[in-house]
Amino acid sequence: DVIASKFKKFVREFAYNRPSSGNTGITTMKYREQLQQNCGNRLYKLELSLNDLSAYEDGELLKYNLLTSPTEFIPLCERALQDLYYEIVRKEDESMPDKAPVIQLELKSDADLDGTFGNMKPKMIR
Repeated sequence: DVIASKFKKFVREFAYNRPSSGNTGITTMKYREQLQQNCGNRLYKLELSLNDLSAYEDGELLKYNLLTSPTEFIPLCERALQDLYYEIVRKEDESMPDKAPVIQLELKSDADLDGTFGNMKPKMIR
């Protein structure tokens, strides 16, 4: 599926510069590292910022689908996270369980300062 492959690419490749001492930042593979760390701690979830999707090349397509059809696309993305478990987590740490656990996708969005949710209204998805 096109959406699943774009989502997996986003998780593997999304990078941002984390501030560090001095004037330089450290480039971090934000979601790849979060998935590895969470699974290593047996915390099977990935917290994804919708704002980061807006900054990524195929992110607007992913964001649109997650917001307009969450009951269809969140489970699809959660299955993609299980694939990534094998590709990233299990491949690098063979002590992890052989069977991919269910990994929950948690979506978040930064609200603007006046307390509204921008032009989006909260939406029940499950």
